[in-house]
Order: sequence, then C-alpha cells, then structure tokens
Amino acid sequence: AVVSTQSTGNIPVFLNYIYYLVWMFSGAQYETYYNSVLLYQYLWNITWVLCMAGNAAVNPVIYYWRIISYRTWCRELARWLTLIIRIPGSSYTPFNTTSTSV
Repeated sequence: AVVSTQSTGNIPVFLNYIYYLVWMFSGAQYETYYNSVLLYQYLWNITWVLCMAGNAAVNPVIYYWRIISYRTWCRELARWLTLIIRIPGSSYTPFNTTSTSV
C-alpha cells in the first residue's frame, strides 16, 4: 500500500493510517500484519473510495441540518430554480405565457 499525501477527511481513513503506521514501526511483514483477504486487498480501497464518497454525500445533509445560513441559501436556490426551470411535459410554467390582450 502506498501512503498518499492527500488529506484524510474522515475517521476510517485516519484509523487505517494509524494501523499502517503501527505496521511500519513493528517490523512485521505486510502480509502477516494485514492477515485477511479483506485487510490485505480491500482495506485501502474501502476506506479511500467508499468512506470518502459516503462522507462527501452526508456532508451537505449535515450542513443543511446544522447551519442556518446554508439552509436559507438552499431554500432560496430551490425557489429560484423553480422559477427558471420548466419541466418538459408538464403544464406548469413559472411565467405567464398567455396573452391577456383585450
């Protein structure tokens, strides 16, 4: 496994690095320290891909829940998007497209 210089953004990645550092200073063989197929072949992929993607997916939900200004911004953005976007096939249009000339 190669240690990347990218920042670690969540706890499983951090714990994996701690496990890796303990292995480095123990003097044991990599295959004996990471002694299962899951640890040996998939641990880095699981922590870097799945845990990082999960963390990135959950962050906006946590931000929306905890930060009031972000929640207000999201609501305003949603309101403006409903004014701009017209869904194809629906009868809804945000603008008055009928002429009311007398």
